[in-house]
Amino acid sequence: MQPDDLTRQVRTRIHVCGCGCWVWTGATSHDGYGRFKHKGKVTVTHRYVYDKAFGDLDDDLTIDHLCDRHRTCCNPEHLEQITKTVNSERANQRRFHDAPPDTTNCTPIRPTNGEGEP
Repeated sequence: MQPDDLTRQVRTRIHVCGCGCWVWTGATSHDGYGRFKHKGKVTVTHRYVYDKAFGDLDDDLTIDHLCDRHRTCCNPEHLEQITKTVNSERANQRRFHDAPPDTTNCTPIRPTNGEGEP
């Protein structure tokens, strides 16, 4: 899957970093995860992208960020569907990054006017 495979609403708010993360530049929740309105409902960005890439999203499972837990990353190759118990165990073993990955070498998917619109 590539960012261009996503809806315009989503792809215009993703920047692909040199590290491979797809950094969400749109709205975030109080705990730092990307979110947007989709079909009238607030949707968590990384869960939406995972579902588009792999399908079979299980509401009883959580999505783990394999890229050192960057909460704004929504690259489906950096995401894994796991149990909440496993996610908690991994969280105890790794540190969270409250800031997005280093975006020094990031390249936007397409130029924007600063408001997410091309």
